[in-house]
Amino acid sequence: MVENRNLQHTSVIKMATEMFGLAGPLNHRESSARSFADFFTQLAAPRAQTDMPTRLNRPPLRQTVSSVVAGIPVAPPDEPFDSLTDEWVKGLAELTARRTGVGAPTATVLAEPVPTTQGEAADYVDRCLKKLGL
Repeated sequence: MVENRNLQHTSVIKMATEMFGLAGPLNHRESSARSFADFFTQLAAPRAQTDMPTRLNRPPLRQTVSSVVAGIPVAPPDEPFDSLTDEWVKGLAELTARRTGVGAPTATVLAEPVPTTQGEAADYVDRCLKKLGL
């Protein structure tokens, strides 16, 4: 399939809010973004577990990049994240709070340690997705 619409990175957020019934938009950029949710077919019910692969093959990691700080290598999960990742994690916390009705997003974020590294953020995102039933 070839897509000719003008999409931007916030189109991914718009698509996710539409497909998963999340309360959005988070900001003006997302509200003005075009969605591509129409690329996907939503099922009335989840597929049966027996219809899912038992294992996904991970492609080999060639040319991995590791940071070096003061001559010491830093593992990717220990990397501090940048402002974009920080905003993304906070946005996910907000969407999770809105969807689960937990209350103010700040309370949701403060209910557990705020992630500061790539590894902590990955674990946090997994916990948020589980709260959403995903």
